Amino acid sequence: MAEGKQVVEMHGKRLLVESALRADVALIHADRADPFGNLTYAATARNFNPLMAMAAPMVIAEVETLGPLGSLSPEAVETPGAFVDHVAELSELSEDYGIVRR
Repeated sequence: MAEGKQVVEMHGKRLLVESALRADVALIHADRADPFGNLTYAATARNFNPLMAMAAPMVIAEVETLGPLGSLSPEAVETPGAFVDHVAELSELSEDYGIVRR
């Protein structure tokens, strides 16, 4: 199992180092965004989407509400725009998003 992988010793134990999973493109869903790509999430969307935004070199965010620059408080931003390449505003939530209803 360790063939070709890095093995380190820590506290007297030999440990196998696994590299992080990467994605080519991340398609994420956000509650609100500004044109720069700063994102906020609703409910459990913040569990997975910020991590995927950091794991892929290209990030496309679909957002429910796209506000003007400065519409998001800096404290509310959960994914900074530096991680987001494209922002697409949803005109409406289709029935496929039934689980997102609030």
